[in-house]
Amino acid sequence: MTHTFSVATESNVEVIVDYFSTVDTDADVLIIDSVQTLTSGSASTSMGSAHQIREISYMLMKLAKSTNTVILLIGHVTKDGAIAGPRALEHLVDTVLYFDAPMQTEAGDMRVLRSFKNRFGATNEMGVFEMTSEVRREEVHICACVYVYRASLV
Repeated sequence: MTHTFSVATESNVEVIVDYFSTVDTDADVLIIDSVQTLTSGSASTSMGSAHQIREISYMLMKLAKSTNTVILLIGHVTKDGAIAGPRALEHLVDTVLYFDAPMQTEAGDMRVLRSFKNRFGATNEMGVFEMTSEVRREEVHICACVYVYRASLV
């Protein structure tokens, strides 16, 4: 089984949709980083505005359904931890995940992946990952810091 990986630098959502609609990409996943930097010609407002985000999200949702492609929209967060830009994005997507960096340990940097919204399952699960010297993330199976972090969420 071979896997292909392509990278493109495109900020116009119509170009992205046209490409995936007309080219046989065989892609299972499309990653957009970040949704706040995309623009749509059909919305005359500025990049990152509520109208732009809503229009872009609808176009990408339609693309995902018509091509059976999973689309991961990466969005930035504010210093307060809220999704940057209009809250419309949270309402349009199926799942909202936060990948936080709440702690450092002697072993290395820890990251917590938690679900804030999930139309297909529970939101009370989380994963704890450690950044290793090999620059990859490894799941931490049992860690006391999980319970400390979880308690701070309640």
